Amino acid sequence: MAKRTNMMYPLGVTITESGAEILVQAEAEKVSLLLFKAGEKECFEQFEFAKEERIGDVWTMSLPGYDLKGLEYGFEADGEWFVDPCAKAVTGRKVWGSISEEPVRARVTDHSFNWDTDKRPCIPYSDTIVYRFHVRGLTKHPSSHVRNKGTYAGIVEMIPYFKSLGVTSLELMPVAEFDEVMKERTPSEIPGGKPELKPNGKINYWGYGPTFPYAPKAAYGTGFMPVETEFKIMVKELHDAGLECIPEMYFTGEETIPQVLDVLRYWAEEYHVDGFKLSGVVPTEAIAADPFLKDLKLFADDWSNVTIPKTAPPPKVKSAAPKWLPLRCGIIWNGAKSATA
Repeated sequence: MAKRTNMMYPLGVTITESGAEILVQAEAEKVSLLLFKAGEKECFEQFEFAKEERIGDVWTMSLPGYDLKGLEYGFEADGEWFVDPCAKAVTGRKVWGSISEEPVRARVTDHSFNWDTDKRPCIPYSDTIVYRFHVRGLTKHPSSHVRNKGTYAGIVEMIPYFKSLGVTSLELMPVAEFDEVMKERTPSEIPGGKPELKPNGKINYWGYGPTFPYAPKAAYGTGFMPVETEFKIMVKELHDAGLECIPEMYFTGEETIPQVLDVLRYWAEEYHVDGFKLSGVVPTEAIAADPFLKDLKLFADDWSNVTIPKTAPPPKVKSAAPKWLPLRCGIIWNGAKSATA
């Protein structure tokens, strides 16, 4: 039986010892949670959020005794289907460039992972040499010589190469789940029907645009295990080799400041990343002031709006323009020294 949650935060699905807590934002009169078994087309269970449990535009629900791990889900608001924007994993996107009709849904993740003695390298800015690249592009290139091409596992295979270059930190171009298949609205084939989104034959290769910001890009996984596990293995292997992992996070400007901070905190806590390259519309002042992000490397194109209190030490942010040089499918820089290979 669905009950009201005592939680106000975070949005999305949270697994607890007693079951699950569900919070979703929607401007609607009726909101429902739909549960699916992995890969199945039909919903096997549906719960309607109680109106009296609505707080503003946030609908809340507790499901005590339910084990949702591995299940897929989505929401309906006044009959309109939508995928949880706070999904920690997304289905239907595991094949790069696919235009199949496989449904896109959120998937409930299992956060358990043996990090063992994993520690961030915490390399000083003055010693940092960054190698920036596109995960798929770098590992798909013939010169990568990896077996798992186009994947996070391929990055692990390239660790000896990164070490031979003398780089200290890997900056991954956007790895949050995005739809690389670009679409445009076309008239409906049904008279009087709504316009439909259909592929226009173009690919958003780089990942700049709307994302499911909490979910790693599924198409960069091998498919042998959950993609979130593969990302964690990659980070742990990089740390064991003394290398930092710095994903680029792109924000469209539609996110609120609390949402941006929550996304960054989540990746720092869940995936042990060492920092972020911030791009798009970025609330740099709020990010620089966030105590949870204090020990992470933060890179952005502009920190001019950041006010540093006279009584406080300056935030650890990179303000100088780095030097950029092409390097295979990536670039390498440290702001003062550069290298090629």
